[in-house]
Amino acid sequence: ALATRMRARHPALRHVLVVGDPGEHTALRDVTGDPADLPPGPDASELAFLQLSGGTTGVPKLIPRTHDDYAYSLRGSNEI
Repeated sequence: ALATRMRARHPALRHVLVVGDPGEHTALRDVTGDPADLPPGPDASELAFLQLSGGTTGVPKLIPRTHDDYAYSLRGSNEI
């Protein structure tokens, strides 16, 4: 029902993957592909995002964040 409503509201939506009974849509379990076709993942030390600081001590600055920064946050959140 939700997938059908989403498709009706967003006509440009090309694919809807559904967990469970897909009805008229595509079941997630039926989506297959060769992982070898995926591009290599980023290096953990590469820049992932430039975060804008709040500028509370002066002019706002761009803070470089790496992929490893986000992996560390996820690991830490998992321990909470």
